[in-house]
Formats: sequence, structure tokens, C-alpha cells
Amino acid sequence: MITSLEQELGLRLVARSRNPEDGLILRTVSAPERCDDAALSRLKVVGSLIVDAELARTRVTDAGLQTLATFSNLRTVDLAHTAVTSSGVPVLARLNHLQSLNLTATAVDDAGVTALRHKPALRRLYLFETKCTAQSELPSSDGRP
Repeated sequence: MITSLEQELGLRLVARSRNPEDGLILRTVSAPERCDDAALSRLKVVGSLIVDAELARTRVTDAGLQTLATFSNLRTVDLAHTAVTSSGVPVLARLNHLQSLNLTATAVDDAGVTALRHKPALRRLYLFETKCTAQSELPSSDGRP
């Protein structure tokens, strides 16, 4: 099934290791224009296996984030240089295993990332070239604000 999805969508689903339980990495770097909201929707059948989603420079929008939020084991998501906005990002707060989220060069602001600020697993939130201010930074792990 994975091979047929890769061929149909022009994306890569790469095993993180030889152990299938380590999950898959969704790679789009070789053809980011092929990945859009419809492609994410087609990936729902393997969504629980995807742990890393490399979606930078793809055509993913806020509508695609609704699908992405159902990929329950996601740990790392790169949405840099995509069309996502503050309207769509809060749905990603559903991802309980999310450790790293890159929103560089997107149309997000402080309101859009508020729901993510206190996610216990989230350790890295990249907000370069966004409308976010220092108040959107994650609390430090040593308890400082």
C-alpha cells in the first residue's frame, strides 16, 4: 500500500529504521508542489504510521491541517513557507506527541499559536519570519516564563 501511495502522489514515505514501530517519515522535498491538501487526505490510511512530516514549501493550507491533526503519532512537522495561517494552526494542538513544529515564513501570529504554548511534549516551535512576538515563545523547561 505504501508503494502505491508513493507512486500515486509522487511523495516518499520512508521508514525511520528497520523497526516498523518507529514509524514513517513523509518526505516532499524532491517535489513539494505535488503535496497539497488532497494528498494529505489520501495519506489518512497510513496517517497513524507517520511520525515526521516534512511539508516545507508544499501547497498545504489550513484545510490540510485538519487532516494532519488526525495523524496521531506525529512528532515533527515542518510547515515552513506554506500557506497555513493562524486560523488553521490551533487544530494541531490535538497532536499529543508533537515535539517540533516549524511555522517559519507562514501567516501565523500570536493568536494562532496560543493553543500550542502549553503542550507538554512540544519542545521546539519555530516562528521566524512570522507575525509572532516574544509572547509566543514556549515556556522554558526549567520553569522560567
